[in-house]
Amino acid sequence: MHFFTIAALAVSQLAAHTNADEFSTSIDAKSNYGTWDGWGTSLAWWARRFGDRDDIADIFFTTNDVPWQDTTLPGLGLNIVRHNAGASSFNTIEGKQMSVSRKMILSRQIEGHWVDWYSEDPTSNSWNWDVDANQRSMLLKAKARGANRFELFSNSPMWWMTRNQNPSGYRRNKENIQPWNIPKHALYMATIAKWAKDHWNITFDSVDPFNEPSGSSWTSSGTQEGCRFYIPTQSTIILALRQELDSRGLHDTIIAASDESKIDRALNTLRWLSKDALETMGRINVHGYQYNKGKRHVLRDVARQRGHGLWNTEYGENDASGKGVLTNVFLDFRYLQAQAWV
Repeated sequence: MHFFTIAALAVSQLAAHTNADEFSTSIDAKSNYGTWDGWGTSLAWWARRFGDRDDIADIFFTTNDVPWQDTTLPGLGLNIVRHNAGASSFNTIEGKQMSVSRKMILSRQIEGHWVDWYSEDPTSNSWNWDVDANQRSMLLKAKARGANRFELFSNSPMWWMTRNQNPSGYRRNKENIQPWNIPKHALYMATIAKWAKDHWNITFDSVDPFNEPSGSSWTSSGTQEGCRFYIPTQSTIILALRQELDSRGLHDTIIAASDESKIDRALNTLRWLSKDALETMGRINVHGYQYNKGKRHVLRDVARQRGHGLWNTEYGENDASGKGVLTNVFLDFRYLQAQAWV
């Protein structure tokens, strides 16, 4: 998972080329790529630091001209917000504490709400709804400024659900959730979604319980929260999450999966997910880290054949010229034809 202010760079590059040579094109009025859901951002991890900033909220979530230092910036008008369910806490449970990677970057350490296993009741002392205040603040600022699509996602289960009490990962390519806690991760995500609706006035349209779950980089020495999930485990969690959401009356909240890092990796995951899990999903989420590679058109066709929505939910790189991001946006529009770009 990476963070890069893509949208701002894209706008600046587009503005810089308004005097480029004119060109003409034609539109096929018979084409139908579905309903465009919008442009968005993930609050992980920038909102942990800047979640109390109204000026940044104005830049991201309005179309106003926003004063910024000694200039004025055009608001981006993003309407999709992805909120991260944290995996960290600093309490002790029966002598056990979270193990923190020595390489952990502080801004990527997100406190979670379910702090111990003693109770599933969200009003009990096992739950702490005061943590992660800055991310929640930006979530509410986004809604107040017009954002209208909200997704809850997870980088890792709570640390105490993992094999080694480390929310950064385990051994390379090894799953890091204890088998008996697999349904607990689904319960955790559904409980946050219900609490957000009842107490934050935020309705999550979708929940994705994973982030790049087939990646090999989730180890105990990682720089962020992350977790490897084997594909059969993903299937189990998807089905359990549907039950947990439904039991809380969240029937309209869809499950998105699996936020794999690359197009081709997403295709492999979809190939091996169980039939029941695939039928339970409402949307395919994928990240753009295969850049100009990958079988975009194949993933597009799979999504359409299954009746799933399709979002590109993350992209990042270090090309400050903007050429990289614009190239991949155009490739996605042409071949992936996702309904959102986050």
